[in-house]
Amino acid sequence: GITTGAVGAYSGEVPPAPIALFVRAQTHGGLEPVAIQLDQTANAGYNLPDGSADWIAARSFAQAASYQLTQVIYHLTLHHLVGESFALTTIRKLPACHPLWPLLAYHFSGLMAINTGTIDDFFGQATQAYLLVGRDGAENLVNARYARWRFDQLDFVADLKRRGVDDATLLPYY
Repeated sequence: GITTGAVGAYSGEVPPAPIALFVRAQTHGGLEPVAIQLDQTANAGYNLPDGSADWIAARSFAQAASYQLTQVIYHLTLHHLVGESFALTTIRKLPACHPLWPLLAYHFSGLMAINTGTIDDFFGQATQAYLLVGRDGAENLVNARYARWRFDQLDFVADLKRRGVDDATLLPYY
């Protein structure tokens, strides 16, 4: 259930944690929404894509929740923070003459400087102002995701297979 200690709880407000259900579209190669449930309680209702004001609001909440995850989990945690360990290892363990050095150095260019210069800003006023989860909620999300992170999750093809979205004939645009 929702508590004041839940991720995203600050200033007495708790943003919804929607669940969205999608199906493979019959008319194009992507996914289409079927229903959105705004909270994760046992008796929560759901909204259908009927164009009503309730559907538009539910879709907006789901998009906002997706944005929070994209920024905090996928971009900050899995790109910047996990990537920094690979950048540091590359600098410390690979000689500049190693064949992988030019490739890795290109991808890590500026990463550690960006991380050093912006982490304080990210977990400061900007996060509190621009993300619904707030500073403490963002930190909770980072810690929760990083605690479950494993090296084998970097295998993109295996990740698609694990989630059942690896068949390009069924989802050509996914």
